[in-house]
Formats: sequence, structure tokens, C-alpha cells
Amino acid sequence: MIHLAFRRAGSGLFSRLIKWRTNGQFSHVEIAFGEPSTATICFSSDEADGGTRFKAIDLTARQWTCVPVHGIDAELLRSFCVRQDRKPYDFRTILRYWLGWGKDAAGNKWFCSEVCISALQDQGVFRGMTPARTAPEDLWIAAMSRLEAWRP
Repeated sequence: MIHLAFRRAGSGLFSRLIKWRTNGQFSHVEIAFGEPSTATICFSSDEADGGTRFKAIDLTARQWTCVPVHGIDAELLRSFCVRQDRKPYDFRTILRYWLGWGKDAAGNKWFCSEVCISALQDQGVFRGMTPARTAPEDLWIAAMSRLEAWRP
């Protein structure tokens, strides 16, 4: 099962700026491969790690909220993530986002929600969203809406 794991805004500069800009509770998002546990393999882009990477994260900690994403082929998703692995963090687009300027997508640098939504769009999910203009809070709202629509 694939989940989106959202981290509540922390005390770091980027977290505070993202929370301020989006007026939201989440400052970061990861794609979680499997059920949330103390060592879930996740993929995203993080400025602290220098860009995109796979990482084992304790998603049972209080700062994380996980939302399942149904109808995703985990192997195809993992393949997309492998192709994006080790790309630099997209500081320029984050700055342009904060200033409201938008961006022309290059695909060789990523910020967290940008790479997560691009990976899901590769599978036909969240097609109407613009990755370079999607904050973690926006993706959380869309994921919760999709989850509510999916429930039997």
C-alpha cells in the first residue's frame, strides 16, 4: 500500500516559511512505500538531505499524518522515484513559489510536494494540479478529498 506521509511544520526556517506561505499545518510530504511503521521506506526531496532520496523514516511519530493512496502500482511508482533519485533540491522554485511567480518545470531539481505529485501524476492521479505550485498542504487536501471519494 502506498501512503502520502505529511509532516507537521517544524521549527526550521523552511518549515516556518512554508507554513506561513500556505497558512497550513504541513511543511513536508513523503511517498511511503508500505504501511506506516518505525522504519518505513519513503521517497521525497528534502533540503536537509540535499535533494531527492529514499530514506527509512519513523512514521509513527506524532508529527506525521499518513493518507493511503489507492489504485497505485507500487513498482511503477518506485521506478519513477528511482529515476529521480539523487537530484538536487529545488531552492529556486521554492523561492518563486513563495513570491508567487510560478515556474517552468525543468524536472532536474525537485522540492518535496513537486516530486511527490509528479510521481503520482505519472500514474494518472491528481492530473489537474501543477506540481511546481503544489504545497504539502494542497496535496494533503487533494489526498483527503480523493480518499473520501474512494470510500465505499
